Amino acid sequence: MCSKIRIIVKRPGKREILKRPEARKWFSGGHYVEGDRLQSFVKETRQNRELLAARIKALVPEPGNAVALEIGPGTSPLIHNLPFRERIFLDQSPKIVQGLRAAHPTAEVLHGDIRNPPSFHAGKISLAVAAEVFGHVEPHRRIGTLRKIARMADAILIVDYRKVSPEEFRRKTVATYLPMRNDRKALIRSGMLMGNPKAFQADVLDITREVESLLARDPELASLETVDPEPMRKLLLQEGFHVEVTDHGEFFVLSAKKP
Repeated sequence: MCSKIRIIVKRPGKREILKRPEARKWFSGGHYVEGDRLQSFVKETRQNRELLAARIKALVPEPGNAVALEIGPGTSPLIHNLPFRERIFLDQSPKIVQGLRAAHPTAEVLHGDIRNPPSFHAGKISLAVAAEVFGHVEPHRRIGTLRKIARMADAILIVDYRKVSPEEFRRKTVATYLPMRNDRKALIRSGMLMGNPKAFQADVLDITREVESLLARDPELASLETVDPEPMRKLLLQEGFHVEVTDHGEFFVLSAKKP
């Protein structure tokens, strides 16, 4: 008489995953201490940047009378060309802070962490922007972090990778990036159509390296790096904001404003 053997694969819990060295580096912002952070949605296309500019205009119709805070701007702040009366940048990388101060002498540049933002008096911040930053906050700290921002800002704009399961992350990575890696000619042809094949060939190499990195990463950890906008939406509604969340491929854009 044969008995069936049942194999159970136990997944590591969130706490166990967050203890891994690569997780500590990701969630501490260690990836960006010495260089720029990659804001994929913001930098991907002109249409994306125009979309975000339109969202900001809807949130703050009169920027000339407003103060904007951008958290984690890297070296390419989203609000740097917008006519706010006052612009404040907050970044945890000393190198980036130094570069921002040199590039934007009229802006106030602060060294700090989104999880413990500096205190501003009520009504000081008209708009707080966080573009692809919440993914670097540990999942269990995201709502508390957002609550701090909600209580100091009249409007909020968040852009980030939408939450996916480990299986979906693995599937999307293989389906999206492997064809790119294996068809450089197609990418180069696309670069020629864009009018700058030489620059695009450099992008091809960057994409290839990114593919290798993504496929080598732990899907369980990668899943924790993506963000679920629904708890954010619920919290902001509780805090008295009007909230809109829209999907844009792998990303979501959340805009919220107090009435």
